[in-house]
Amino acid sequence: MKVSNSTQFNNSSLLAQNKKVSFGAGKASVIESIGNAVKKDGFLSKFNKHVEFNDGYDLPYSVFLAVLFGAVLGCRALFARDNEERREILTRDSITVGTLIFARPPLKKAFATLSKNRSGLALTIKPAEHKASNIFKKAMDYLKPNSGIKVMTSSDIVTKYSVQGYKNGFADVINFIQKEDGNFEKILKKNANFKESVKKAYDSLNPKVKFEEAKTADFIETFTKGHKATHTKELDEFYNLMNGKDNPLVKKAKSINSSFDFVTTFLIVPAMLGIALPKLLEKQMKDSRKAAAAQEAQDAMQAVKIANPSLFMGLSNSQAFKSFETIAK
Repeated sequence: MKVSNSTQFNNSSLLAQNKKVSFGAGKASVIESIGNAVKKDGFLSKFNKHVEFNDGYDLPYSVFLAVLFGAVLGCRALFARDNEERREILTRDSITVGTLIFARPPLKKAFATLSKNRSGLALTIKPAEHKASNIFKKAMDYLKPNSGIKVMTSSDIVTKYSVQGYKNGFADVINFIQKEDGNFEKILKKNANFKESVKKAYDSLNPKVKFEEAKTADFIETFTKGHKATHTKELDEFYNLMNGKDNPLVKKAKSINSSFDFVTTFLIVPAMLGIALPKLLEKQMKDSRKAAAAQEAQDAMQAVKIANPSLFMGLSNSQAFKSFETIAK
């Protein structure tokens, strides 16, 4: 749609008009001064890095934990009707929150590592410094819920296991598998149809080593050279297979990672929260009531002692309590 000259904006006049518009200069200057202070290196800058929103409505983890444990659980405990309810709230809610936030991610990482060892597929992405870290830091990479070792998402799997976008094509897929402690040769052994597709493409590239005798390094060398040279028909067919979300490695990796979510979300976490936690609370309640009843009986005996000291004259505490029970009956 064209705009006539009579209806077009005059930029210079519009800018001139904008200069006359007031947006509350006092308030703006305060906000700007705060923003400038945050930009400078110092306490405010460091604090801002911990609390600023990263992507849209993604609440920073430190703020999330502070709100959850401080505001939510803290307020619930503060306004509990009595100590028994407060104890139950702290036990139940802390374990529930702790399980969902802190237990589920490490469980997924553990399942991913075990499945990687069985399938050969790399299913996690490790921090760059993980290999050189000491045992404690390596353990923390598994235990940290929001950092450290990352279990690959569906989009990660599609990106890492598709040849599209890689400089050296399928050779870089193999490189990724090996870098993340996967095992390409094991993948071939456990996936017959995929192995046949790889063999067809590999044999078309005039390899130095026969397919049956080839090691991971031989596959990387052959597919790197084949990718940089004029593609054979077999290699192009293989690349068509290995592009996008429907390639066999993507399907296999997604299937395994989905099982992590199912096991942790629908089996382990419900077992902890639906079976173990109620039993713990039931035991805690019984112990609490038993202790309260014992204290109540002790207080009643003391009251009787004060009222009738002659009844318990010369008796030990245990004898006095038995005597009190007889009187109470």
